[in-house]
Amino acid sequence: MIDPNHKKIIDKAEENQVAGDCLLSNCYTNASVHCYYYSVFQYCMIYLSDKVSIPIAYNQQERQAKRNKLGPHEFVIQEVSLCFSNPQIGANFSKNMFSLKKIRIQADYKCLKLTNGEANNASILSKELIESLKKEFGDYV
Repeated sequence: MIDPNHKKIIDKAEENQVAGDCLLSNCYTNASVHCYYYSVFQYCMIYLSDKVSIPIAYNQQERQAKRNKLGPHEFVIQEVSLCFSNPQIGANFSKNMFSLKKIRIQADYKCLKLTNGEANNASILSKELIESLKKEFGDYV
């Protein structure tokens, strides 16, 4: 049975996907990208704490990141990527996740408005990343 706290994070991740779609359909491109990125990141945190062969507890991930002199996002992405059974798929996951993070940073911190095409690409990429996680580690249903 799934940990109730983990279920809340999965629900939040799913909500962020839906919110991203709603925002994008109303041309709120920057906000949609923010939601798409955090949706995938929240999945990564839960999968890392529960579904990988050597889990790292959800509440320990930030501490582990500091111990490894990494930011929490870099740490989680790196650790999840290393858990893929095929190293090439894991490397591709990492590359795509960091690409999505880069777009999210532009959306959140740069004085620009992303185009619908850029936001749509982020939507597609986030869905592909989530599908990769589910394919590799199983679903949370």
